[in-house]
Amino acid sequence: AAEILGFGTMIAWIYAREFMDNTAIGLVMLPMSRYITMTAKFLVYAAWTLVTHLLLAIVMLLLAVGFRFGFPTGAHILRFLVLGVLTLLATPIIAWVSVCTRSLIAGCGTALALIILGQFGTLLGANSGWMPPAVPALWALQIIPTTTPQLLVFLALSAGFAGLTYARWSRMQLA
Repeated sequence: AAEILGFGTMIAWIYAREFMDNTAIGLVMLPMSRYITMTAKFLVYAAWTLVTHLLLAIVMLLLAVGFRFGFPTGAHILRFLVLGVLTLLATPIIAWVSVCTRSLIAGCGTALALIILGQFGTLLGANSGWMPPAVPALWALQIIPTTTPQLLVFLALSAGFAGLTYARWSRMQLA
């Protein structure tokens, strides 16, 4: 939940910043297409997210060893790292809302809504794997087995919102 809030705020800032600063018109003057700009924004966000998640894994590992909780197994570490990728894939809807509304606040509100829906979905129990914001947490916790179709729906929604963000950005009036 904390990663969705932090990463969601970052992706909202990346996609809404030009509109908040009134510098979006300057993007028209760049010698590259909007797709390249959009791809660069996403790649910077993805790199930042994955490095941040890796640093968080190292800190958690040091805390676990420091407090003598024991050394986690390789499977636990791998599961935590894959959770970072799933969290990254949960945020394209935030980018889409930020681009559509041209607002950081709307993007952050969407991040909060994802957290609330994910928590609500996790509390529902057995059927919560069909609520996409809950899929990363349920997959990582392994309390309820997450099925391949549920993961595929989650990935399809992620790709769909990324595509909608690209489409919106390409047709958007920047001035």
